[in-house]
Amino acid sequence: MKKRAASFFKDLYEQADELENSAGTAEDLSPLYSSLRKINERYNDRQLIGRGARKEVYRVYDQRACRHVAMAQLRPELGSEYYDEFLREAHITARLDHSAIIKLFNMGVADDERPFYTMEFKSGDSLETVIRRHRKSSEDWPVHQRLNIFLRICEAIEYAHSQRVLHLDI
Repeated sequence: MKKRAASFFKDLYEQADELENSAGTAEDLSPLYSSLRKINERYNDRQLIGRGARKEVYRVYDQRACRHVAMAQLRPELGSEYYDEFLREAHITARLDHSAIIKLFNMGVADDERPFYTMEFKSGDSLETVIRRHRKSSEDWPVHQRLNIFLRICEAIEYAHSQRVLHLDI
């Protein structure tokens, strides 16, 4: 029995040695790692989806995470005196963890020296669009649907307040 076990382990060791010697390149062993190393520009395929007084929001493709995200960036005409305010908003948002609050993924400085942050990309209509559509429509918008939306907003605001965060645009 001991002889058979010794022979088994010897064969196993020789097979492992053969595998190690025939193992190919680092790219063959770690294709995902290798592909990440080759990415020069993380975000591409920029499409403007919104513009406010101070920032623009783009839908971009994150090549590292292989998904679309939203990228907020200060408007190009705004100077560096707005950078910290913009980044502070990102830091505050990153601290919040609620299903009705967008999750922040990344922060950085773009090639044009403007700060940016990326967050969840949510498709669909904005609340403003939904309200406008129902105002123009002749169909009834049931009170319980409107109240459900209102309650979700209230829950998100209550959570933010519990985290000592005030939303200054409400």
